[in-house]
Amino acid sequence: KSAYRPTVSDWGKKLQLKVTAKKKGYKTRSRTIGLVNPIATGRLGPGTVYITNNPHCAGNFFGASMVWPNAPWGTTTFTYQWFRDGIGIVAPTAKTASYKSTSADAGHYLSVSVRASARGYYSETATSGATRVTTC
Repeated sequence: KSAYRPTVSDWGKKLQLKVTAKKKGYKTRSRTIGLVNPIATGRLGPGTVYITNNPHCAGNFFGASMVWPNAPWGTTTFTYQWFRDGIGIVAPTAKTASYKSTSADAGHYLSVSVRASARGYYSETATSGATRVTTC
C-alpha cells in the first residue's frame, strides 16, 4: 500500500519503507529506506518551565514549575538539570524539581532544564529563563 498508519505495537520501533517499481518490458527494481526515528504517539511539548521562589536569596530553595499541556499525566517522568550561569551544577538525571542554592550562587544566574519522557512519545526538553540570585 502507499500509506501505513503505525499501531501501538510499532511504538519504539524503526520502520522501513520498501518501494518496488514494475513496468512491462523493464526489470523490476526495489529500494528500502529506513526511517531515522522510532515510531511514537506524538510530542510531549512544547512545555514551559520557570523558577519559583521569591526572594531569590542564596541559601533558599528554588523550584522548577512547569506547564506541559500535551503530557499524559501519571505516565510522564521528568528529569531536571540546574545551571549556574549556563554551566550545569546538578546531574542532568536529577529526579527532584528543587535546588538548594548556596553562597556560591550569589551574584550569579540560575536556570533549569526539564526533560519530559513518556512511553510512546518523543521526549522534550524545556528550559527556564535565568534568575539572578542575591545575597539578601
